[in-house]
Amino acid sequence: DAEQLLVAVMHYAGSCQLASPSKTLCVRFLSKIIELQWSRSPAGGALDLAKLQLSDMVANWALGLPKLMWQLRDRNLAASTAAAETLRLIGQRTRLLDAAASDTLQASLVTLFCVSVPGKGTVFGPFRQYPPALQRTVLEAVSYCPRRSEKLSLAIRACLSEATSVSSIGALVEEIL
Repeated sequence: DAEQLLVAVMHYAGSCQLASPSKTLCVRFLSKIIELQWSRSPAGGALDLAKLQLSDMVANWALGLPKLMWQLRDRNLAASTAAAETLRLIGQRTRLLDAAASDTLQASLVTLFCVSVPGKGTVFGPFRQYPPALQRTVLEAVSYCPRRSEKLSLAIRACLSEATSVSSIGALVEEIL
């Protein structure tokens, strides 16, 4: 049934190789399920995941997308793009995450830009390695976060102050910060 299929796809998405095309397919499939179920349209979703007790499982999977992107870095740009597009979709067009989950998402997005490591200083995340189109998608996802955290804004500024590809996304950065 639908519940078993969704659980199986989430499990497979978590266990397949980072660089495999299957990773991308799983992320895209789950993104479509999220779009159908949590769309802000009045018609509602095609599956009643609330009855299936899967809302929390899907939300937790979505909260893991920034970590997946960090792990992928630039090894599987198709999967990174699918993950970033899913994050943008969640912020832009769904009701999947509540305010607390949105705060958790923002905290995990910080590592895509940079973190301060004692003894090493600032360590930059994979955002700087992404092509401009993927950088734009990540920033668009960030732009839909409500109550953007200061920590995330500072990480973006620090990352982009050192980046060379800022010109193509500069206007978007100014808009969201």
